[in-house]
Amino acid sequence: MKIGLDEIWTFVKVMDDRGINGLTFIAGNVKVEGLTRSTLDAILSDEDYDQELLPSLFTFREILWQPQVYRERLMALPALKILKGFCDEVAVRYADDSSTPSPLYLQLLNGISTAAEASSHDLEQGEQGVVQVIRNLRIATFPIIKFFIHHPRNRPDHRRDAVNRLNYAVKIMLTEFHGLYSQLKDPYWIVGSGLDHTGTTKKSDSPAHGD
Repeated sequence: MKIGLDEIWTFVKVMDDRGINGLTFIAGNVKVEGLTRSTLDAILSDEDYDQELLPSLFTFREILWQPQVYRERLMALPALKILKGFCDEVAVRYADDSSTPSPLYLQLLNGISTAAEASSHDLEQGEQGVVQVIRNLRIATFPIIKFFIHHPRNRPDHRRDAVNRLNYAVKIMLTEFHGLYSQLKDPYWIVGSGLDHTGTTKKSDSPAHGD
């Protein structure tokens, strides 16, 4: 059963009543399996969650939301390498962390790192233009960024700022990067075991689910 990113919190009681424990999280090309009901509780009660992660990951990384300011290939490469380096650095911390949500955070950060590395490779090969590469990067990272935006432990001001920037990024991607709205996939949960993990996620009315 597919449950939306935010709807999972109201579905918890149904899981408990039905004895459902297994969870998988899908964020674009990233599939995080082996999660449990306790993962949800740990996310809600994660007092050690780094509230600076969201702005550091998204609002300070202009390559993920700004208009097309990287006109030349060599201009975009440093930003991509910095993004990858940041994700790798934070991922190391979560790899050493034994808390319940850490595998989820780790794999999502690795997903952004992988997308940034692939984009760097594409630019270095020179077979794709800057516009195409950055568009593909934003499509790949969109569902992961949405997870971190909607993490329940975020500061409200950080969340509002990121929502505004993500909505702006969507507009820019459709106009300057020649993307399609249908290419932006919302993240979602798969509840239960032995279920089909394929298919396209239900689109929301607003890409960023603003307040």
